[in-house]
Amino acid sequence: MSNITIIIKTFQRLKSLECLLKSIEDQKLNNIPIIILDDSRENYKDAILEKFSKLNINYIVTEFDIGLSKGRNILLEHVKTDYIISVSYTHLTLPTSDL
Repeated sequence: MSNITIIIKTFQRLKSLECLLKSIEDQKLNNIPIIILDDSRENYKDAILEKFSKLNINYIVTEFDIGLSKGRNILLEHVKTDYIISVSYTHLTLPTSDL
């Protein structure tokens, strides 16, 4: 098991989230736990879990627009590792990124 978890709070940004997850997948970071909290109006959970089934994703759906701070606090409650990487859906990891 990895000692690090990637946490992502997202809101109404399916395409950006897909790009971020694709960049993580391309780095072969399949064993790192990823926790996504989504408070979008639409539920993207099934589409994301199906498309990125190789990744270790825990996808949390909450009520609409709970806010960034509350969302990140909920994410932190679900972390089981010593370290976290908190990324925005606007970030990408590159092959030269050292995670």
